[in-house]
Amino acid sequence: MRGSRFSYTIVLALLAAAVGCQAPGARAPSPPPASSAPATPTAAAISGANTPAPGPDAVTPASYQPSAPLNPRVKVVLADIKSTADGGFYLALDKGYFAEEGLDVEMTPFDTSALQVSALGTNQLDVGVGSLNAGLLNAIGRGVRLKIVADRATLVNGALSFMVRKELIDSGQIAGWQDFKGRPVANNGTGTGAQLALVRGLASAGLTLDDVDQKIVGFSDMVPALSSGALDMGVMIEPLITASVERGIAVRWQRAIDTFPDLEIAQVFYSEGFAQHTDAANRFMIAYLRGVREYNDGMFKMRPNRPEVVAALIKHTSIKDPALYDKMEMSWVNPNGHLQVDNLKEQQREFAALGLLEGPPVDLDRIVDTSYVENALKVLGVYPN
Repeated sequence: MRGSRFSYTIVLALLAAAVGCQAPGARAPSPPPASSAPATPTAAAISGANTPAPGPDAVTPASYQPSAPLNPRVKVVLADIKSTADGGFYLALDKGYFAEEGLDVEMTPFDTSALQVSALGTNQLDVGVGSLNAGLLNAIGRGVRLKIVADRATLVNGALSFMVRKELIDSGQIAGWQDFKGRPVANNGTGTGAQLALVRGLASAGLTLDDVDQKIVGFSDMVPALSSGALDMGVMIEPLITASVERGIAVRWQRAIDTFPDLEIAQVFYSEGFAQHTDAANRFMIAYLRGVREYNDGMFKMRPNRPEVVAALIKHTSIKDPALYDKMEMSWVNPNGHLQVDNLKEQQREFAALGLLEGPPVDLDRIVDTSYVENALKVLGVYPN
């Protein structure tokens, strides 16, 4: 690694700290029936995520043959938060896709996105995994240089959901958003995707965060808080969602897509130094998208490679029970790498409306660089309908 090495305690994280907040006034649909059944994103939902819907013939091109690997080889430091959303990285590493391109990828654990931002800004970390959020935008406004280069998770299913204490649903105390007034509800931080989804849901009933007892609680602490009655609702991620349902603690009251469809919830970042190493940066993206396509084939298209994908996730994440992968609603990652830039801009506007930005809006057209994805698609082709 360039500069000092990092050694941080790994905590359970299936999504990077998720993004943004919605200004009051957005309407959300009525709550659907509570359900714990996994959902696969529909073609319409995926198309809404600005990419072709994967069809039955979608495969990683078997004909792809990398050109001669980089010589000398290039070391790439990649952040690792042990997330199932990073299956594309894990597969690219384990199957040698990075190595074939002449890249020696070193995965380095991080437990907060703030540490990643600092390391990216000083070029001690080459590739980061996280999300647009108020803290990141404020850091960029203060001069931290990085590039947002590819999708890492788009919200098209219940990987982020509103979980309500089961007894409140069974007793009929919670029937609509209006019923949360004055109650303790939690998201994972100020200016996160969980908070964004919560604000939109409350707004559908004419409520704001001031109308509830908002708690900032880490994802992993929400299950015991719901169990003890300290929380009535938490905006949660997998596998905590499935765990709370199976233990009879909570029910999936709504999915976050019911309040914010197609949220661009997590992205891939390049440090400025790595982004300027064009050949290595392009080759990294090619290998990454090869891995993402295999992840998508196995987890969403139920192709024969599914056991291989599950094995990679078991190896690299905290979720060691194979059966859980048949129950969870997995994070969907765009197999063509496309970012929803308009969605990112919308999130930034909502941060500003909530007073979470320290200065003027960041020029996201300057920060987002889609050239690496565009080059990869020229090499690999577009993941087809």
